[in-house]
Amino acid sequence: MNATPVSCLATLSEDRREDFWASLALRYTAGIGFRTAKRLLVEYGSANAAMNDIKGWSARASISAKVVEAVLSNRWREQAKKEWENAAQVACEVLLWSDPAYPELLREIPDPPLFLYYKGDLSLLKNPAIGVVGSRRCSKDGIRTAEVLSRTLSACGVTTISGLARGIDAVAHTHALSGWGSTVAVLGTGISHIYPPENSDLFFGIAERGIIVTEFPPNMPPEGRNFPLRNRIISGLSLGVLVIEAMPKSGSLITARHALEQGREVFAVPGRMQSRASSGCHDLIRQGATAVFSCDDILVSIAPLLGISLDNFTRTGNVASVRSSVQPSAVAPMPDFPESDTTTGVAAVGAETDSVNAPVETEQPTNSASSTRHDSATFAESENIPDESSTEHGVSDDTVELANSDVHSSDVEPEETAAEHELSIEEQLQAIPEVIEIPLTNSVDGASSASGLVSGEPESDHHERGSAFAINKADDDGVVLPKPTLRVHADILPLEEKVIDPNAPLDEQIVLLLTGEDSVHIDVLSRMTSVPVSQISTALLMLEISGLVKQLPGMKYAKV
Repeated sequence: MNATPVSCLATLSEDRREDFWASLALRYTAGIGFRTAKRLLVEYGSANAAMNDIKGWSARASISAKVVEAVLSNRWREQAKKEWENAAQVACEVLLWSDPAYPELLREIPDPPLFLYYKGDLSLLKNPAIGVVGSRRCSKDGIRTAEVLSRTLSACGVTTISGLARGIDAVAHTHALSGWGSTVAVLGTGISHIYPPENSDLFFGIAERGIIVTEFPPNMPPEGRNFPLRNRIISGLSLGVLVIEAMPKSGSLITARHALEQGREVFAVPGRMQSRASSGCHDLIRQGATAVFSCDDILVSIAPLLGISLDNFTRTGNVASVRSSVQPSAVAPMPDFPESDTTTGVAAVGAETDSVNAPVETEQPTNSASSTRHDSATFAESENIPDESSTEHGVSDDTVELANSDVHSSDVEPEETAAEHELSIEEQLQAIPEVIEIPLTNSVDGASSASGLVSGEPESDHHERGSAFAINKADDDGVVLPKPTLRVHADILPLEEKVIDPNAPLDEQIVLLLTGEDSVHIDVLSRMTSVPVSQISTALLMLEISGLVKQLPGMKYAKV
C-alpha cells in the first residue's frame, strides 16, 4: 500500500497542482455540471489545458456563452480556495482526470468525477470489479449470501466495490478484505468523515489493505443528497452490479439503474418469495437482470469481458445441476434423425450453440490535447495559486456436419447424465417448449448428391445416377414418401435466418427480430444482437411503453 502522505497537496507536482486548481475552478463554476466538464476534459485532455483556452470553449466544446461568462467572472474562486485549503490539511491523495491511473471504466460513464480523493492501494482501481450493494436492514440470509459471494469473488481476484454503509455493504467489504481481490469503498461523504461511525475499524482496515475513494471535499459531512450521487461511481468502476436484498425505491436500485445506463451487467440474488427485503431483486430479475445462485453465475458473465474463454468451463460445488430459468441451456444432445427407406444425408446443418454477449463499446476519450501549450500566459500563472505552505498544518459459430442420418451415442457430450441418454427422442423433444417441424428442402436430391461427393464419384456418374433415380421415382407414382423433417426449437432457427444491421438502433433490431414470431425469449434477443440482457430489457421497456411490444410469461416478448 502507498504510504499515507502528510498533506494531500504535498504529493502533487507543480503541474498537477495547477491541474487540481483548474479542476476546482470547473467544479465551482455555475453552469458546469459533470457532463459539461467531461466534454471539456475529453476535448482538452486536462482541466488546466481547458482553463487556458476559455474563449475557445464555444467553438471546440459547444459550451454556451453564458457558461464562458460565468467562469470569466471568477465567482468560483472563494469556494475553490476553501476546498484547496481544506485539502492541504488532510492526509490523503488526489487522482486527477489527466493522471494515467484514472480508471478507463470511469472515463466511459457520461458523468465522471473531475477527480477523486483516495486513501490506499490505487492499483485496485485497475482490477476487474463487481459492485455489491444491498439493504441496510438486511436479513440473516442476506448476510450469509453477501459473505459467501464477496469472499469467493475476492479469492478469484475480483475486487468488491461498495459504499461502506450499514448492512450488506459492510459485510461485503469485510469478507472481500480476506482475499487478494480486496475491496474499494466509495464514500458519500468527505474522506475526513467516517460514516456510519460504527464502521470506523472497517474504514481503517480498507485504507490499510484496500482503497477508499470519494469525489466530495474532505470536510463534507453526511448529506442525503450526496449518497445517490456516489452510486454512479460504484457502478462506473464495476463490470457489473450485484444486488443482495433491496426494498422498492431503495438506494441499491438507484445503483442498478446507473449500471443499466452505463451499459454494465446487473445481477440480483432471488430471495424468499414472501420477503419484502427481496422484492427489489425480484423486480430486477423480471426486468432481465441475471439471477445469481452461486458465484459462478457472476464469473461466467464477466469472463468474456476479461478475454477469458469458457470452452472448458465447468461449474463448481452442487450447483452444476441447477439451471436458471432465465439462462439459455447449454449444448443439447443432437437428436437422432428419423430413418427412411431412402438413405439420406444432411449436409451442414448449422446452429449456434454458444454466444457471448459483448458489452456495447463506448467512445474512449482521447488525451491528444493534454500536451497543447499556448504562447500566452497560462491559467496557473494568472491565477496565483494559493501557496501550500500558507495553509498546510501537517496533515466461431459451430457447424454440425452429418455424413449419415444416424447419430451414435459416442457423439453425445460426455458431461450429460445417464438419465439424458435413456430418454427417447420423443421424450427429449416433448421437454422442449414450442417445437416445430421444418422440412429439409431438396432432401432426396441433396442427399444423393452429397453421398456421391463423399464417395468420390465423378460428376458424370452423379447425372447418370440422378437420371436413373428419376426413372425409378416415376415408376413409383402414387407412393408418397415421408418428407424428412428436422425438429428444432421455434425460437432459434427462424431467427438465425434474419439479417440484422448491427449499426441500426437497438429498438429497430428488436422489432425486426420479433416480426413474424409468436414470441422470443429475452436471452435469444440478447444473443442475436450481441447486447447485454440489461440493455435489451431497457429497450423492451421503452417499446412496451410505445405500444410496439408486449411481454409474455416466461420472459418472452412479442410484437403487438
